[in-house]
Amino acid sequence: MARKLISFLGTSSYLTAHYHFRGKQSRGTSYVQVALYEFLLTEYDPDDRLIVLVTDGAYETNWIGDDKLEAQLRRALAEFGRGHTMDRNVRSIPIPDGDDEQSLWEIYKIVLDNIHHSDRVIFDITHAFRYLPFFVSSVLQYARFLKDASIEGIYYGKFNGSDQENPIIDLMPFVTLLDWAMATEDFLRSGNADALEAIVRDARRRYFTAGKRRDIADRSGREEDEKALKAHQRLVDALKSFTDAMRTCRAPELIDLANRVKEALREAEAQTISFLPLLNPLLAKVKEKLEGRFVDPVHVQLDAARWSREHGMIQQAYTFLREGVITLAAHATGIDADDEVAREQVVGPVLSSMVRFGKVAEPEGGASGNRAENASPARADVEERLRPYQDLIKEGYGRLMDDRNSLNHAGIRKGSRPEAEKLIRGLEHLLTWAKTLDETLAPEIERVGRRGSPKTPAAEPDGEPTGASGRKHPASSPEPEGPPASMTGEPAPPGRPPASPEGRPAASGECGGRQLLIVMSHALLPEQKREAEERFGVTTFVQLPEDLQARWSNVDPELSRLDDWLRPIAVWMEETGHPGDYVLIQGEYGATVWLVARARRAGLVPIYATTRREVRERREPDGSVVTERIFRHVRFRLYPKGDEA
Repeated sequence: MARKLISFLGTSSYLTAHYHFRGKQSRGTSYVQVALYEFLLTEYDPDDRLIVLVTDGAYETNWIGDDKLEAQLRRALAEFGRGHTMDRNVRSIPIPDGDDEQSLWEIYKIVLDNIHHSDRVIFDITHAFRYLPFFVSSVLQYARFLKDASIEGIYYGKFNGSDQENPIIDLMPFVTLLDWAMATEDFLRSGNADALEAIVRDARRRYFTAGKRRDIADRSGREEDEKALKAHQRLVDALKSFTDAMRTCRAPELIDLANRVKEALREAEAQTISFLPLLNPLLAKVKEKLEGRFVDPVHVQLDAARWSREHGMIQQAYTFLREGVITLAAHATGIDADDEVAREQVVGPVLSSMVRFGKVAEPEGGASGNRAENASPARADVEERLRPYQDLIKEGYGRLMDDRNSLNHAGIRKGSRPEAEKLIRGLEHLLTWAKTLDETLAPEIERVGRRGSPKTPAAEPDGEPTGASGRKHPASSPEPEGPPASMTGEPAPPGRPPASPEGRPAASGECGGRQLLIVMSHALLPEQKREAEERFGVTTFVQLPEDLQARWSNVDPELSRLDDWLRPIAVWMEETGHPGDYVLIQGEYGATVWLVARARRAGLVPIYATTRREVRERREPDGSVVTERIFRHVRFRLYPKGDEA
């Protein structure tokens, strides 16, 4: 990969001057090309080239002759001792004057012909008069695409006077900003973060080598810029993970990955890169794209379907949309939307049967044991709850399944081969239908959510299966319906691990005992410890480390945001706890709200303590009255969620 320094030579009479670049001063020269060779081609590479583009007038005025550019370059090459020679490493290329469009295209072709595959190109536009700077930008972008060339730098030598400081100005940050804008546009248009990832990687390589500035070493703020670039690296890493999950339909991961992107955006927005000061408006575009999306488990798949359609991922959109409709129906009928068997053996068949037969079809097999036995009564229960919405379901679900199957089977199935245009156009109709279904089912979903956790057809510890209604089969005395133990604060039933706030048992392997992480400013009382052990099965109590305890107890009231202050505590909490563990959070109001949200995202169960105040008064012998206020622990409570208000 050869380095090529390409420069234009003008016809003016140039005065001798010293040029300054990255804290260094050049030899006295009347040609900026000599100074650029001295500064940039510092190491010998036999493939290095200095290419000077000269018109006939420039050749006669400034190239040939005593002390002209050719002569000065010849002396410089000999004195620098880098092994370069005029015959091998320097070329003057004749170009037309560029007085008309035809001659401009000729210059374009000449420049392009001198850039080869994978060349590293440096452009000097000091004497690129009138239109040539714009012209150079076009050539470079074209060469980057056509020949995989990389732009190592674009420089302008500003002449202030022979006895003045004459800086060589680095214009590359403006190209980098344009690249960043184009990569951001690509992400917003296609949902693909690959270009952004490449831009950040290239920026870190270009501007920092082994932790030190290379191209901009003469500027202050190196550590701040490197910190900011690392924040942007974390952002594009998060974006890449999110978009990869979208492209591969990883719905369960999307809320967490979207939260990672949003947090990384906040961190990146808080940093300023000195040589890219206008970067934040591009970040605002990305932030706007995610605003209000991927926050609710009920709607995450529908959000993903719309996102996929916006970014041209048609097959992913159909896949997400089908799962999103199943999720809506599950939440509206009290079925656990995260239970695979319930989705595929209960909710899905009910929807399909309502479309095709107008009633629930008998199960066709595919499951075994108690859950298969429960499928039929559970389906009947789900059908009963969805019956009022059957006409609306029939409007779109059959079409959705047919088109999704046609896509997923590559159009191989006979009788189901709609044209591509119809699939794309039909998706818009189905997204509108799904939105209507969501709005129609919303009151039922809210009502079921208030009543308690979703039910899953599963075997109880005594071996008697329960259906979606929560009643045992065969018929027996009804069991009371209501919120799970974790929602009421009551201990879990014997033989079953304590449930999460969503009503689901904790992950396997964690039933032998719980941790209680303690995030408050005072020690746990003995009665609090007893309650945690007896009600929640806590066996281990973990106090904040001393430095984090001091941080929690002394939240800075001057801060406009708490993210940076609380993040070390959140990291400790997430690394120490396991899904299903409890965390006792009490402290400054805003800090408590922030940490409770983080705890929930990590699968932890945030709780707080309630107290009863007792006031006692006694009269002293001197007639004064002493008042005592005693706070006694009453119980632990789960923090309510926002949708419970």
